[in-house]
Amino acid sequence: PAVRVSSALADLQRAVQLDPAQWRYGVMLARQFLKREDPASALTTASEYARRFPANGTLALLRAKALLLTGQYWAAAEILGSLHVLPAEGTTEAHALFREANLLLAVSRLQTGAFDDALRLGDLARQWPERLGAGKPYPADVDERLEDWLTAQCYVALKAPAKARQALNRILAIPARPKGQGTGDLIRTMALRQSGRLAEAERLLRDWQAQDSGSDLAKWGAELFAGRPAPLTASLHELDCRVLAGIALAGFHPDPLPHE
Repeated sequence: PAVRVSSALADLQRAVQLDPAQWRYGVMLARQFLKREDPASALTTASEYARRFPANGTLALLRAKALLLTGQYWAAAEILGSLHVLPAEGTTEAHALFREANLLLAVSRLQTGAFDDALRLGDLARQWPERLGAGKPYPADVDERLEDWLTAQCYVALKAPAKARQALNRILAIPARPKGQGTGDLIRTMALRQSGRLAEAERLLRDWQAQDSGSDLAKWGAELFAGRPAPLTASLHELDCRVLAGIALAGFHPDPLPHE
């Protein structure tokens, strides 16, 4: 497999040399770099081709993706904030990148104490701009528990417990799954704890541990619930984990809200 990947990369680089005016080779080469977990090279390639083909939405999306993978959230958000893509170009990927950029930016603002900015960016992450090629699904098909958890912590920091409770109640309106818990249920356990329902939170966490005690997510989730955020392992690279870890590392833990 390693020889095949190396050969594919070499073939694409040769194709680029032979036909530099073909934007599709730039797309394929950038994707090959991403597949090889080399986002810096993907960014160089996508940026060069996006400069030469500024109206190409596919190249712009690849550039935004590479920017996110290299930690350049503001630059990615700027691209996604003005991008217009056709449904065939972006499908739902453009919105996923838009949401990711704004959530990661919101966490970075939360970490610096800019709570109003974090709220604004978190609300922006909830939006589904039509220019990104995908309409917003039905409410029942949209999971915003991550945004609601971020919102709740912003209002905790702003000493607005009533607004924090509103966000927590939106999380708790979604019942836990009977089995196969994931990050949504981890958020639920923390929302229960922050709402003062510690016994329910601990029971849900115990049930999860009993079902899936060997998973990296279950182990990491237990530490997060206990207020001891451990470093993310390679298997926990999804956006939910990165956002939850960023909020916890900023010093926000699910302590019960004060009574009003």
